[in-house]
Amino acid sequence: MLNPISQYNTSIDSFTPEIQTCIKEAQDNYYLLKTDNFHSYKPYCERLLACASEEQSDFLFGFAYFCLMHYYSTDNNPEEAIRCALEGIKYQQKAHEYEFIARSYNILGLFTQAIGNSAKAVDYLLYSIDTCIQYQLDYVRGMAESNLADIFHRTDNFDRALYHYTESIKYTKKSMADTPFDAMRVLLFTLCNQGYCLIASGNESELDTNLAQINAYLADMEKHNIPHETFVVNNYLANVYYFKNDIDTACVYMELADKALNELNNFTTFADDILTYIQIKEKLCTVEDYTSLLDDFIAKSATMHAPHFLFCRLLENRIEVALSAQDNTAFCRYSMQLFNLYSRHRIQEHKETLRAEQIHHENQLIHKQHYELVHRNKTLLSQSQHDALTGLPNRAYLNDYAETTLTKALKNKCTIGVEILDIDYFKSINDKYGHIEGDRYLSSVSDALRRIPEEFENVFVARYGGDEFVIIYFDKSNEEISDIMQKLMEDLSSISLPDSNPDGKNFITISQGCFNKIPTPTNRIWDFLACADKTLYEVKRNGKDNYHLKDSFKA
Repeated sequence: MLNPISQYNTSIDSFTPEIQTCIKEAQDNYYLLKTDNFHSYKPYCERLLACASEEQSDFLFGFAYFCLMHYYSTDNNPEEAIRCALEGIKYQQKAHEYEFIARSYNILGLFTQAIGNSAKAVDYLLYSIDTCIQYQLDYVRGMAESNLADIFHRTDNFDRALYHYTESIKYTKKSMADTPFDAMRVLLFTLCNQGYCLIASGNESELDTNLAQINAYLADMEKHNIPHETFVVNNYLANVYYFKNDIDTACVYMELADKALNELNNFTTFADDILTYIQIKEKLCTVEDYTSLLDDFIAKSATMHAPHFLFCRLLENRIEVALSAQDNTAFCRYSMQLFNLYSRHRIQEHKETLRAEQIHHENQLIHKQHYELVHRNKTLLSQSQHDALTGLPNRAYLNDYAETTLTKALKNKCTIGVEILDIDYFKSINDKYGHIEGDRYLSSVSDALRRIPEEFENVFVARYGGDEFVIIYFDKSNEEISDIMQKLMEDLSSISLPDSNPDGKNFITISQGCFNKIPTPTNRIWDFLACADKTLYEVKRNGKDNYHLKDSFKA
């Protein structure tokens, strides 16, 4: 079974051993939430929250509230689950824990629907899906799509519901390789809900395909000893066969569902299944048994934080029974209970709406701060890696790039070419026209050099220092490099000088030396630079304004 809190990505090595132990205990004891002893998990969550307060750590706060959210989900406490999810998201945003953000929005959607705010629930679930799309979280997206489909199904938007059920099935299947245990269970329950939607929308022709898929997954789960909620499955099969007018088979599965009623320890998770169970029991059992069943579920709903829509539907059904039986006492009792439920819901909805708006504004601020921080960091990184005058990558950036490219060339058995070039008679230009004018010529040469990587792939240009520049060529033949070197000389000939240089030319000229070779394991980038430098020296010794390329150290 997938343990979601074990997937928290941030490294915990920076925390003290005591805090690391606290985190590990919360992870290792998560299984308690799947047992009757789930209340014993809460102290682990509270210790995490205490550690977060002590350290003032976004990671720990986000982690603690995520654990608490799951605890209150298990405890059928929608209000506290919502509160912890909203609090947790603020810190998870700062800690960049996007899978947990997606999971938290999914829980928010589930429990906001439970307290009766369908519109806000849809909003939260769409937030979850958007996050899943951005960070390719297929399993979480499958859950969120299924929960979104359920809302559309409950509001009779069958086309939208069926679309999202299909999306849920698609993305849950994509996650099967990573989370086969949990993905198969999500698929099974989504298919059941899809089947209910097909029945409600009159798509009887597609029901057989749906039923075949369910039976196939049931067989796979039994083969791999993967448990499933037998109440959910048998209740669905009873409804399908009743719809097909196979009453005898429906009754067989209904008896199996009856025996599995003890699985219903979470009214939020099984709300829709309870409603379909109630509906078919009304058709298959006596009025007395149906009335007793409604009374039992109403009593449990009052103590188990049942979703608002479920509690209301149960009370409405019970009021209808009382009317039919002309039981005025029961009619008044349950009508008053329904009225009080609606009143409490209006107050709660008002509070949750205001809280949701506040959280939305807080998240907007976090997003803005995050964007500004990222932008500032990018600016600082760019400034540290680029030459202030020319805007080209500097020597530090060159060193990193060259080493990486050498490694890639060695791995792929490709050539790497290293060229050093400088401006001919640049000292004379500075002496004659001044440093300001010299800087202008440097910038003009840099502009021409900057166009080379834009025009040719796998070419990198950097300022080496003074009037020297380095060009790195990856996987280029000698002929390709020679063509680029020639083109560069032609491009620079358009940069004119007020007077002629010592060679009698009134435009900028450069000297270029390059070494191009498939590296060996013993080669270092400095070997290539040294040979390029020697080659450049030969060019300058032989009159400048030229280029020379070598591919052997012995040359």
